[in-house]
Amino acid sequence: MRGRVHFTKIKDIWMIQSLLVMNYFVSTMVAGVQEKAESTIPIATLSPPEGNTTFLGGTTWCVARPGASQVDLQIALDWACGLGMTNCNPIKPKGDCFEPNTLLSHASYAFNSYYQQNGNSDIACNFGGTATLTKHNPSYGKCNYAASGVSEVVSQVLNWTLASHNSLNKEAEHGKHSQPPILDLFDLKFRKCLRIIGESKRIV
Repeated sequence: MRGRVHFTKIKDIWMIQSLLVMNYFVSTMVAGVQEKAESTIPIATLSPPEGNTTFLGGTTWCVARPGASQVDLQIALDWACGLGMTNCNPIKPKGDCFEPNTLLSHASYAFNSYYQQNGNSDIACNFGGTATLTKHNPSYGKCNYAASGVSEVVSQVLNWTLASHNSLNKEAEHGKHSQPPILDLFDLKFRKCLRIIGESKRIV
């Protein structure tokens, strides 16, 4: 038990250091970007979801939205288990989450798995409007839904880093400066960091 706690603390420290380095990198880029604003060509960017702080306020799960059409749910479920690379084995026959054998139940499990694998990002719980967030644990019997939640320190650093990054994107959208290609790389690194945090929760 002590070894697991120690390992978890090491993971937290590693994630905090990574986020601090990325935040410093973005902050130091702002001055240079503003100086070259008039000569820089605007470039389309990949932006983390605005206000992506769902996982900062406690434990949340992503489930299928009651009332969503069966067609839309099926399309979203197929995507999650396919291109979304979600592990859908538990909702297959003989799996722990196969029963109840309903589209709503299966979609809820797949949506939540995808949501947890992608850092509990708000945008990872959309699925064309067929999904919604809940603070009610949907687990039942042997069917266990992965849960969100990272340490308070990591959460604070994430919030700080994301706020800086979103502020930079807002300035770009309002023409104060154009975002250079190097910040597109930051977007990708940030997304990767969110995924790592999502995976690390399973160790705690």
